[in-house]
Amino acid sequence: MTDLLARGIRLFSFVAAWPWPTAICTAVALAFGSFSYCAVGYLHYKRIAGDERIAAQRAERANLHLQHELDRLRGESVNHEERQTASSEQDPASRIAQLTRALEQAQHDLELANAERAKLAAEQTAPAVSAFAEIERVLASAGIDVKHRLGQFTATPGTGGPFTPAPRGQHGATPMNLEKLAALRMLVKELPVSAPLEAYKLSSSFGERIDPINGHSSQHTGVDLKAAYMSPVYATAAGVVTYSGYRGGYGKVVEIDHGNGISTRYAHLHRQTVSVGHRVAVHSQIGFLGSTGRSTGPHVHYEVLVNGEPQDPEKFLELTHLVATSRDTLHVLHAEDR
Repeated sequence: MTDLLARGIRLFSFVAAWPWPTAICTAVALAFGSFSYCAVGYLHYKRIAGDERIAAQRAERANLHLQHELDRLRGESVNHEERQTASSEQDPASRIAQLTRALEQAQHDLELANAERAKLAAEQTAPAVSAFAEIERVLASAGIDVKHRLGQFTATPGTGGPFTPAPRGQHGATPMNLEKLAALRMLVKELPVSAPLEAYKLSSSFGERIDPINGHSSQHTGVDLKAAYMSPVYATAAGVVTYSGYRGGYGKVVEIDHGNGISTRYAHLHRQTVSVGHRVAVHSQIGFLGSTGRSTGPHVHYEVLVNGEPQDPEKFLELTHLVATSRDTLHVLHAEDR
């Protein structure tokens, strides 16, 4: 705009040098043109400024409207939560129904868990049941009164009370009473089920045989276990030594009383390491393998006697793996109970 005025002044000075009528007309024309130009520029500027002000007003109104909408939504959310709270507080019946459903579901889950636990216990107990049934059979065949002996371990103080059925899904008893399993295990611990040698070979079984020296038919009252000369010989169960010395065809022999009418005899020893009255534990060394007495070579003649009657030692030796099976099962069950 300043530049335009400067040009007009210069042009007016130039025109002033003309003759005055011409100069006046020219000056008027220039003034009118300048005014018109300025007026048009001013109007254009005012229109632009007005548009910007209107746009700013519109933006401000939109911002206020958006703020109002946000406040309204917040208010509705708070009111909705208050209505829900009031509804839950004012409707105890629905709350009770909800808690009842949750309790029923929890009871159902507990019944399923108890049923699964009972099934698992039965599966885990099955090997022990089978093993102990075989142990009972073997002991009975060996002349041991199993029922009487178990009664010594299962005696319990007086118990009683009214009968109340167990809740659904709970099973307090397994196929075989755990108390009986434990009692039978304690009984077996007193029996000669361990082997008298670490490693051996059965060279002569129990029962009728041909005598190895005279070739006549004879009754073998034990088993002959062949092993390396001077191998350690062990007690097959805990007990008290009742004899340790030399006895005819047995040669050097050790006899152990295990209580309840059960005893064992270890013959043809090279040397004994215990004396009469010595209390020994299971697998305690009692001597060394030899060939004394009526013998054809190094071995141990091993006998098991029940109430003075010889029994087949192999029946007891075969119980070793059954005892291990039952012991492992009982350990698992007792661990679960804890």
